[in-house]
Amino acid sequence: MFRKKRLWRTCLPILLSLIIISGCTYNESVSAPSLWEYEFIWVEGRDKEWEEDIIYFAQMFLFEHPFLRNVQVPTNDVESILSGARLSDYTDNFHNPELRNQFLDQIHELISLIPELKDYEIIFSLSEIATIFDDAHSGIVLNRHAFKRLGHHYYPFDFTYFSDGFFVQSVSAPSDSLVYYKDALYSRLLTIGGIDVEEIIEMLSEVIPHENNYHIPVRTALADLMQHSELLIYLGVTTGSETEFTFENPEGDIFSIVASARAVCREVYIETVFIDVDREGFLKYSRPDWQWFEFLEDYNLMYLRLHNLFSTPALPSLEEFYLDLTQKTGYILDTGEIDKFVIDLRDNRGGFLEYFEVLFNLVYSKRNSIGSVYVLINNYTYSSGVVAAAILKNYVDDVLLVGEPTGQPTNFFAGTSTHWLLNSNIQFEVSRVHFRILPECAEDTLHPDIFIPMTFKDFLNSRDPVLEAIIENVF
Repeated sequence: MFRKKRLWRTCLPILLSLIIISGCTYNESVSAPSLWEYEFIWVEGRDKEWEEDIIYFAQMFLFEHPFLRNVQVPTNDVESILSGARLSDYTDNFHNPELRNQFLDQIHELISLIPELKDYEIIFSLSEIATIFDDAHSGIVLNRHAFKRLGHHYYPFDFTYFSDGFFVQSVSAPSDSLVYYKDALYSRLLTIGGIDVEEIIEMLSEVIPHENNYHIPVRTALADLMQHSELLIYLGVTTGSETEFTFENPEGDIFSIVASARAVCREVYIETVFIDVDREGFLKYSRPDWQWFEFLEDYNLMYLRLHNLFSTPALPSLEEFYLDLTQKTGYILDTGEIDKFVIDLRDNRGGFLEYFEVLFNLVYSKRNSIGSVYVLINNYTYSSGVVAAAILKNYVDDVLLVGEPTGQPTNFFAGTSTHWLLNSNIQFEVSRVHFRILPECAEDTLHPDIFIPMTFKDFLNSRDPVLEAIIENVF
């Protein structure tokens, strides 16, 4: 527990002061406990402010997370989703007294250590505490924007993650040092401070809430954690001074760059250079839209791209979108046929499942008129993206999942509430609802029927091996 690896010192005042929290019995009719019901151990200044933040964090988890509340909470299932209901009438009690006690013990320990810890150590300790729930939706939001506001430092490399590792897609630095760092573009990261990337990922698993190992590198890439100096210090990867990064370039040559982390501020002009990729060159990235579809006449293939499941004011509602798709598909089938129907959920980070029943009903009702139905998934497929894939796979005949395993299982906690720590203003989220999509499935991921990874080389060469395999009828 905690990277400092100090033993918890039994602290009677802390235990007594937390009786109010640990003794609370919550139910639907009770409002969240007031922070000021708590008797503080640290009486003033920075230590008291952090104690306030930690207690607020603990109280919101105790009041809202299904594992910590001895009450019935909503459990969404396939029937409720396909009926268009926002929540299921079905509820369950997930209360876990042992986990609750473990959570409180760790909160006690962290409070006792406040004077000895730096601010970032407290933040990442809270994130570490949240990992005990095995709930990827609950915990500190590891957001680069928020950490920049706190003055955190970042190394100049921006990494993207593919099946074959982390690759440098851009570098950002003042103009006088940009040339030095540009050599890392297109290269695969091997080590930081002499520690292999695989070992760093294992370290990150202690800080990143997750439900399977596919989610950790994805969250690392999305939140820029591999270049976050304070986090790497917390993990023991670096000391915060100049750090050696080892790379492998596309030709297979191994080289190192010694880099300094920098707090990005307006007083320093930063330039950024990117890799040269033709994003228009292949279908997966050919449009910036969150949702779109196109009938590819040359292949007699209907391609539907769902990058996420949100609606925005700038786009038609998902209901309108799905109805347009239904109309277009019906017209094509009235005048001809569709050999393949592809629903691309790769990189789909979730959203809301309103009107998903329209898409499901289209595929279900037209299944006998369509040759093959493929649902594309990868490690970035998460939350409602996994739900959509699981429902299509398990409730429509002969649907094939193609790609890579998903970043979340089919049964998980979500429906989060969002909060901000009172003094540090760090954002965190707490799950309140359970999704039980495949009750009998104990797997921690949704596996593809046909495994086809996307590599960085594929990306550079504007090649989508998954769509290519489907178009070329290789299976």
